[in-house]
Amino acid sequence: MSVLFESPDGLVVCHAKYLETIYSVVHKENNVIKLKPNKDLFLVKTPYMKDAEAIRKVRVCDDSCTNSQTKKRKHDKVCSEKLLESKVMLTKNGYNKLLNEAQLHNHFLFTPSLTDICENNKQARLLSEKLYRESSDWLSAPFNGENNSDDALLKKIGSEYFVFPPHSNFFCRDVLDIQHHLDSLGKFDLILLDPPWWNKYIRRKKAKCLQEGYKMMYNNCLTEIPLDKLLAHGGIIAVWCTNSKQNLEELKEKLLPFWGVKQVAQWTWMKVTLSGQPVCPFSEPPGKQPFEQLIFAVRPDEVKLFPTPPDGKIFMSVPSSIHSHKPPIFDMLKPYLPAESRCLEIFARYLLPNWTSWGLEVLKLQHASLYDQDEIPANSS
Repeated sequence: MSVLFESPDGLVVCHAKYLETIYSVVHKENNVIKLKPNKDLFLVKTPYMKDAEAIRKVRVCDDSCTNSQTKKRKHDKVCSEKLLESKVMLTKNGYNKLLNEAQLHNHFLFTPSLTDICENNKQARLLSEKLYRESSDWLSAPFNGENNSDDALLKKIGSEYFVFPPHSNFFCRDVLDIQHHLDSLGKFDLILLDPPWWNKYIRRKKAKCLQEGYKMMYNNCLTEIPLDKLLAHGGIIAVWCTNSKQNLEELKEKLLPFWGVKQVAQWTWMKVTLSGQPVCPFSEPPGKQPFEQLIFAVRPDEVKLFPTPPDGKIFMSVPSSIHSHKPPIFDMLKPYLPAESRCLEIFARYLLPNWTSWGLEVLKLQHASLYDQDEIPANSS
């Protein structure tokens, strides 16, 4: 549902299409509706920049492009040996190749106007700010729930509406409480984690606006999550990780061995605009990058019934305007999982059909304000 294009070089994923598919039939009280993502949720037309920079770029567009290209050639010449084998250079080359292939198949053909550049994704940014400003008062942990029906449901909890995908199960609880629910949870073929890694960017974001940050966790606290007791035979652990060298090393050398698994693959999520441009410039490490890492690990001594994910894949998509609203990965992982696989997401911020989701913000991105509603005529439901 989410994969638009696949080649030996990588995949193109559409988060918006995935959401449209799973919410094509939604029951709301006595009505049947369909939901589409809010029109501004994935409206990333241009790379993100400061507003003053966007205006300056419009005013001196031709000169700016010329100077940027000249500077880039000089930078590549000076740093080529240093960056040749780096993750940044490898990702950049793989992304360029994948983008060219995707555009040949009619993806990322949007061309931003000068007005788009000047607006600097204003509507998307406003939607994100509104969500974080208002969501802190919606719900308080702990609680849990489920939707065992074959259709999605739009339900009112307190004074707010939330959408629940079919066959979803969720726990709005601290992740360290999982150890008290091991028997009821059972075993999972895929366990996905999106930890709130400790990093400078989020510390600055929290200092500027408390609502826009999230609670960070010291890396050593992650060892308290009993993943070894939750992982089924032949199962896969997948972990979203920042580009921090420290976080990547701690994950590979400390956390994964503690959970009894070994890294087998590292994929890269490339975040792009509607035209396929990186959402921010590539930079020399440790600068901010337009990509994140997805690490896969398995138990090293188990007999595998399915192939393990190959190393080095790149997948690209237009990211949600909401911070840490990761794209769905299940469709990409089907070749490596059982047909009726059990999946668990820890530190979840939204729900998925046929998944169990656990985290203090598990319903944050299920709020009705992130969707546009259309009624379905009774005779077509």
